[in-house]
Amino acid sequence: MSEKEKAAGRLSRLKPLGFKHSCHFFRGFLHSSLEPYLDPAVHHEDWSPYGLDKSPEAAAGLFSVMSGNRITEEMIRENDYDEEVKDISAYMWVNENSVPTLCAYGVHDKVCPFDSVRHLIRALEENHVPFDYIEFPHSGHGLQNDNKLYVKYMEKLTEYLDKYLK
Repeated sequence: MSEKEKAAGRLSRLKPLGFKHSCHFFRGFLHSSLEPYLDPAVHHEDWSPYGLDKSPEAAAGLFSVMSGNRITEEMIRENDYDEEVKDISAYMWVNENSVPTLCAYGVHDKVCPFDSVRHLIRALEENHVPFDYIEFPHSGHGLQNDNKLYVKYMEKLTEYLDKYLK
């Protein structure tokens, strides 16, 4: 079998997902049976920029729209909505078979709250998934204010593609 045929075989088992614009979450290339394209975590206490940590009504409304499932104020108050948000919460899909992951987050992100990343990082660590995490201390959602770190992020992305697609 030629190198080209071997590479084609590896790629046939993968599906490219590229960048997750929200939170700049990169899963690279996933085995087709693994987790979908997600946000890092959906917990109302992490969404304080929107006041969701103080308003069960607002949290229930937003998470219902985001997930497509009915989530009530009572479910928010009792922290009983994991199943309803699982489809959109990346950390809930991490397991020992998850692919290596490159994460980059802006500390001042108001679109995808920065506090939500801790759930994803913990899940990657607990499941021994290789990952790199780059925190952008002066940036928001666009990772726009940390030019040197953005260069590092792009270099790391190239490294991931070179390493995991060979």
